[in-house]
Amino acid sequence: MVVISVILKRFRSAKGVTFASLISVLTELGFDVAWGNKFDAVVVAAMMAIMSGMYVEFRARHDRLVQETHEAVQYDVLTHALTRRGLASWLQETKARGQNEGIIAFCDLDNFKWINDTWGHEVGDRVLQEFVNRIRNGLRANDAVARFGGDEFQIWIPLQDASVAEQIVDRLHRLATEGEYPVLKKDEGLKIGVSIGWTYGPLNEETANQADYALLSAKKSGKNCIMKSSRCQELIRQNRRNEDPHLFWLTNIALSLWRESHYPFVLTDRDGRILVTNEAYEHLVGRTRDELRGAKPGMNSANKTPMKVYQSMWANLSHGKPWSGCLLNRREDGTEWWEVAELFPVVLSGQIVGYWGMVQELNNARFPHSTNRNNYSWHGEIEWAFQPIVDADSQTPIGYEALARPKWGSEFVGPDTFFRIAERFDFCSQADWDCLESLLKRLLELSWPNGNRLFLNVYAGTLRDTERIRNWLERLYKQHPRIICVFEILEHHVDSIDIHAWNQLQAEFPMIELAQDDFGVGEQDLMRLMTVKPDWIKLDRQWVTMAEQPESKELLYSIADWAASQDIRIIIEGIETLEQSQIYQRLGIQHQQGYFWSRPQKELPQLNYVNP
Repeated sequence: MVVISVILKRFRSAKGVTFASLISVLTELGFDVAWGNKFDAVVVAAMMAIMSGMYVEFRARHDRLVQETHEAVQYDVLTHALTRRGLASWLQETKARGQNEGIIAFCDLDNFKWINDTWGHEVGDRVLQEFVNRIRNGLRANDAVARFGGDEFQIWIPLQDASVAEQIVDRLHRLATEGEYPVLKKDEGLKIGVSIGWTYGPLNEETANQADYALLSAKKSGKNCIMKSSRCQELIRQNRRNEDPHLFWLTNIALSLWRESHYPFVLTDRDGRILVTNEAYEHLVGRTRDELRGAKPGMNSANKTPMKVYQSMWANLSHGKPWSGCLLNRREDGTEWWEVAELFPVVLSGQIVGYWGMVQELNNARFPHSTNRNNYSWHGEIEWAFQPIVDADSQTPIGYEALARPKWGSEFVGPDTFFRIAERFDFCSQADWDCLESLLKRLLELSWPNGNRLFLNVYAGTLRDTERIRNWLERLYKQHPRIICVFEILEHHVDSIDIHAWNQLQAEFPMIELAQDDFGVGEQDLMRLMTVKPDWIKLDRQWVTMAEQPESKELLYSIADWAASQDIRIIIEGIETLEQSQIYQRLGIQHQQGYFWSRPQKELPQLNYVNP
């Protein structure tokens, strides 16, 4: 058996089985000659041959598994480029051959995230494969291309003659970028840009770090270009001269505290250059840490934020005060998003050494309540549109709702976005006052019909500032003495009205009224009606389709009867057809608003429908 084991270890194949079986048979025949038992000898020989074959098969499978495992950790499955471990093995073998110097190049595919998001990950995978194939065509057998995750690659080329290094890198860049990548259907292709940072020197980690920094400079220089590390050295020295010594430990603390946080954070130096970001921030803005480091957060801008916003920001920060506000940004794939941010100066020994920011996207933003946010301002213009509220019986307007149309630079912003920003920062009342002051200026330009109502939405908290609202009403009635001003309060804000203060205000200004807006979307509408007793109820547009269902009409009849008994008038919103208008007239609800009568317009509009 010892002899058989040696043979099987040497020949892990059918040849080994044959030799082992032959020896087994000969051995047993020898036993037969000695002991005269032919049948047992043949059986034993056959069993030994079978066991030998099983052993060979086991060893073959084991060896294949070892080889596959080795390849899996050495080579990237998708592109067959070296992995990090594979590059380490390659470097060890290269140095063993006495090759210690050469080119190290770091490569990034430009806008690769956009490719994945636009064309899908399958196309993105084909782009990566095509890139590696192109690079391999420009390398020798002993050169290395390694993938370090995503679209990040490294090229290591042993080379003794440094004078030809630049030519080699230029040639690789041309190979990687010329023509189109045939990765789409119907032989269509994509034009791919590649940023390369490289250097020449000892094949070690220090040289690799220089190439990494050169890549960062290449991406900041406009992408799809080549940057050699020697051109970056002066920039590195300049940055080191400018660095505040406090920032060294501050950066380390920031990294340890924020790295795993799900809130996006960013730390900059006093000039606004990014020092540290966490993964949540990188995911939010759609850029890698290398792209962000050393750049300014303004690289994320959509170039639509008014200059007054930045002036306000730096007026606060440069004087050691925090700033809260919003910016309109754009990711590399072209999508725009609203950033809501709280920024704080980092002050050490009485000097500002940097700025710390908590940044979130508007739709998902959650900021803790703070009493220190007193500097919020929209910094954009607010224009106005007016939509009539009509008495359907007489087909005449009883008033007009003033609808805010905020502008951010030259673009209009939806009111829902405007007020959502205010709600995220607890600036609801300030947003109201921005609107109220703007509306007062707009009303100066209008000739308001005598006796017609002005409906406008405000937060309940705005009415609690009685001195300020009193001052506003005095200026309103100085302009338009016969206007009836109706404050519409969102249904879920009604319960916070100070009824006593409102009654005093109404006694002083008898031509003001209160409306409960969006009735029917809350959970305690009727209880609030009993407590607040508004002059008007505005039924949400969801009631329009309900009225077309027979089982809902009885409920609407009951609401209309109860409101009439309480001297409360009802307005139905969202009327878009003559049939809908007539249904509500039959229900006894003649005050209506919607596109059927008129769309919102800059001037007081004429009605669309007048029954001849």
